[in-house]
Amino acid sequence: MSIVIFGGTGELGRRAIAALLLAGVDPSEIRAAGRNAERLAALRVLGVTAVHVELNSASDVASAIKSGDTVVLISGADENRLEQHLRVVEAAKAAGAERILYTSVVRADDERFPLVSDHRSTEIAVSESGVPFMILRNGWYIENYSRNVMAAAESGQFVSATGEGRVAAASRQDYADALAAVALDETMINRTLSLTGDTDFSYPDLAIAMAKIAGTEIRHVAVSEDELRERLTRDGFPGEVAAFIAANDASIAWGFLERTGDDLTRLIGRPTADLVTALR
Repeated sequence: MSIVIFGGTGELGRRAIAALLLAGVDPSEIRAAGRNAERLAALRVLGVTAVHVELNSASDVASAIKSGDTVVLISGADENRLEQHLRVVEAAKAAGAERILYTSVVRADDERFPLVSDHRSTEIAVSESGVPFMILRNGWYIENYSRNVMAAAESGQFVSATGEGRVAAASRQDYADALAAVALDETMINRTLSLTGDTDFSYPDLAIAMAKIAGTEIRHVAVSEDELRERLTRDGFPGEVAAFIAANDASIAWGFLERTGDDLTRLIGRPTADLVTALR
C-alpha cells in the first residue's frame, strides 16, 4: 500500500499521518504533499516522504501521484479550492490511483447550505471519476472554538446567531483517526460516511464549557444573523468575513451541524472527545 496525502502539512493531515504510523504503516509508504517547508522537513524526520506541491500547479499534482496510490484529498481553504480539488481528482484518475479518499463536510448534498457548494461539486467529481472512492463528511472541529474562549472571558459574553441549533463537534484527532482507519481498510469503497461527535451541544452549552475553562462567568447572547454581521463589522472584521461567520451561524440554526449518527465513533472504536476536555 502507498498513500499520498494532499494537505499532509495541515492540522488534520499531520495527525492522520501520525495515526497511520502508530498503526504500523511503514513511513516509506506515506507521501505527504504540502507547501509548508518547515512542516515538510519535520515529516521527513519521521521517515515520511514529503514533497512540496502547489495545488495550483498541474505538474506538481501529477508528479505526486503514482499508479496504485490511495490518494487522500483533505479539503483546502483557498478561494479557488474547487479548482484545486478537481485537479487532484483528474490527476488521480490519469495516474491509475487505487482509491480516492476525500474529506468533505456534513450535509454537503443539501442545497439549503450554500457554504458547502465546493464540497458538493468535489464529491460529484470524485464519485464520477471512475476511481474507487470513500467520502468522509466531517462535522465541526471542537478546536474551532478555542480562539473564542479568551475573547468571551474578557467580555463575559459569547454572541451568536445560532438560535436553537445544535452542533455535534468532535476533535481533530477523532477525525484524523477515522481518516487513517478508512485509508487502511481497502474493503471500504464507493461509500459516503457522515462523521459527527457523539453528543450535540447548543451555543448556551458552549458558553458554559468556556466558562469552566476560563474560570469566569460567560453568558450566551442570542442575536439575529444581520445583527451579528453588523457587530462583527463594527469590531473590525472585513465585510466578507463578517458575512461568512454570520451565514455559518445561520446554517447552524437550520441544523447544518447536528449529529448524523455514530459512524465516527464506530470507525475510531471509542467515544468522541468531550467538549470541555477537547476545548481545554
